[in-house]
Amino acid sequence: MSKWDAKVSVKPGRPGAGSKKGQGQGGRGQGGPQGGGGDLRESMQAARELVKAKQFDEAIKAFEDILETNPDAVQAYTGLGNVYAAKGEYENALEYYAGALYIKNDLVPALMMSGVAYLKLDKSDSALEKFHEALKIQPSLEKAHIAIARLYVKKENNAKAIEAVREGLKYNPQSEEARLMLANLLQKEGHEQDALEQLNQAIAHDPQAWKPYLKKAQIFVKRKEYKEVIDASRKCIELNPEASATTHNMLAVAYAKTGQHSLAIKEFDAALEIKPGHANAKIGKAKIYLEQGKLDNVKEYLKGFSSEEKVPPAVDVILAEVMILENHFDLAVSHYQAALLKHPDLAEKNPELQQVEVIEGDNKATALSYRKAFEALAFI
Repeated sequence: MSKWDAKVSVKPGRPGAGSKKGQGQGGRGQGGPQGGGGDLRESMQAARELVKAKQFDEAIKAFEDILETNPDAVQAYTGLGNVYAAKGEYENALEYYAGALYIKNDLVPALMMSGVAYLKLDKSDSALEKFHEALKIQPSLEKAHIAIARLYVKKENNAKAIEAVREGLKYNPQSEEARLMLANLLQKEGHEQDALEQLNQAIAHDPQAWKPYLKKAQIFVKRKEYKEVIDASRKCIELNPEASATTHNMLAVAYAKTGQHSLAIKEFDAALEIKPGHANAKIGKAKIYLEQGKLDNVKEYLKGFSSEEKVPPAVDVILAEVMILENHFDLAVSHYQAALLKHPDLAEKNPELQQVEVIEGDNKATALSYRKAFEALAFI
């Protein structure tokens, strides 16, 4: 219970200290600021500017000065709560949000910000309570429905999360954020077609929205429907020219899977231009060179992985394949074994790799045994 619930004031300017609305009314007053309206507005604006400038100590002083002369200035309480939240002092933030709610107990922003502060303190049940209180006052509040859904996701209760998002969509069927969240949840529950339907509905509401196309592409990747990956990824990039390296890489992989190597290389290059160290794009491009028999290109390209990087196992597996094709079987064995040494979890997850027979004095047979084992895992 906060000191406001107990109707106790310990600081000048808080409800109960010179404020009739805060005395004995349990926060049922309307909470309008007293004093000169123009001066108060100017003071509030000045305090907010200090917050924007991250001059938090000065902002605290400014808000407290306002409360000295305007003890019912609800926005000063929420302002102080926001400052303390920005400083990571969430217990203090909650006290000031409670102060605002003591004056005006249906103040939705204070309820929402209290919920966020409780989340930061890892008090999910208290956060859930505040978000539900906000919804009782404003049932259509999208942020509250989304926040509740995220809390249930954190609690690993996807069914309740889906229920919360669907409830929010009743009030805001055009919400892209809610549709995307529902699509993610449905996909996790194995309902991919339902997820795609939610994404299509998001696009129907806003044909210029690129995120639903990105999510569609990701679902199609898992389904290995590469033509659909290409269509969705291209539309995503068309709508969002600042698309991430990952999006270009996804499109490149789809092109490679459908045998469109020149387009794949173009997209791998686009990914690498955005993020030069993108490992999957480098490996993807090397795989194409390998398939084309351009072994020197493969070696030159994979040389770009520095020894400081955590080299993905695919790099050594690809280089091992190059060595086999060039009849350097001893080096092929070395690369296969290097992949296992650098990534002990690889053998733990795939016991068959531990069962490869190392034939003393016969590097060719050993290399081919490793190759067979890695090929069974569809490693490259």
